[in-house]
Amino acid sequence: MAGPRLSTLCERGSLDCPPHRCRYYARRSRAERLPVAEQLQHDYGIPVLVLSHTDTPGNTAADAVCNTAAFPSARLLCFRPDEYDTRGEARAIGKIAAENGWKSITVVSSSYHVARAQRLLEQCTTADVQVVNSHPHLSVGQWLRRFVIETGGLIDVSLRPECSDQR
Repeated sequence: MAGPRLSTLCERGSLDCPPHRCRYYARRSRAERLPVAEQLQHDYGIPVLVLSHTDTPGNTAADAVCNTAAFPSARLLCFRPDEYDTRGEARAIGKIAAENGWKSITVVSSSYHVARAQRLLEQCTTADVQVVNSHPHLSVGQWLRRFVIETGGLIDVSLRPECSDQR
């Protein structure tokens, strides 16, 4: 089951920031997530924004940032997950967090996706995971659809944990 794109807002990428000051940000096609992450970056002085770069129709806001940036960049890191779903991004995030010694990550996710994103990330990293809500504008029908998808997805990640062999 494909899930929201995860992106990362971090205080430590390949830069020499303290490993305990990492912030993580989750996002997919929902354009409301990127501004929340950018605001967190601004408000807390987080030097590096890390985004999932997929070049898919559902990830246009993050992809636009990644596609127009000049690299290497001290303020932006874009990564491509092996699989373009929440599980693939959680694995990638776990690997990035481990490689950089991050002790905590903060995920920005649409309010309907918070529980599943947090569960997957906790399965893929030993870092403390905190989730910050973003609030999409959805119709009643879209909320109902998301409820069904996320409930099924939460059951799935409970029955089939991710990254259990990597932790």
